[in-house]
Amino acid sequence: VSHYVVMTDGLGGTLAAVEQNPDEPTLWMLNVDISDTENLEELTFTLIHEYGHLLTLNTSQVDIDEELFYNAEDEDALYEAEANCDTYFTGEGCAKSSSYFYLFFDEFWYDIYDDWNEIQYIEDDDKYYEATDEFYYAHEADFVTDYAATNPGEDIAETWAFFITQPKPAGNTIAEKKILFFYDFPELVELRSEIIARAYSRLIRMQ
Repeated sequence: VSHYVVMTDGLGGTLAAVEQNPDEPTLWMLNVDISDTENLEELTFTLIHEYGHLLTLNTSQVDIDEELFYNAEDEDALYEAEANCDTYFTGEGCAKSSSYFYLFFDEFWYDIYDDWNEIQYIEDDDKYYEATDEFYYAHEADFVTDYAATNPGEDIAETWAFFITQPKPAGNTIAEKKILFFYDFPELVELRSEIIARAYSRLIRMQ
């Protein structure tokens, strides 16, 4: 993370987001809305979600396509970048074959991706949101929240936040199996313990 940006879009809008640094797209900026920080539990969950994006989209996980970043309006370049990616093109670049993102996508999105992808080409807003809702309700047990069904990137970040903040599930649903996915990586289990300890300490200090 190269920058911490304090911003606002008014009360109840976007609480936080990450975006690539416009001068160096391999680095990231964290944006936090100062108007929405009063609820510490919601803020903590959201920051953990945003950390999930950083965890799964950094240069150790994704080959950042800098040329495409600086030519974001070039649809032909985007199509070529997607076509040349043998794993999953995240938007920022091609996910590495050993990355958390691709392993997650390959296990949980492979069979539903085409159905989701078709929706992205719907231009009429009402029809798009209707199709999005239908997709979610058709796969409701597959996602930890409705927001997770937005796209694979939001799914892995939202599931990551549940992995950190919720007890280990039994694994009876696809959504629970997604949470258990992270337990297969000892480094992430260790990181979970550290984040929980730091978040708990912070919440106690702020009471």
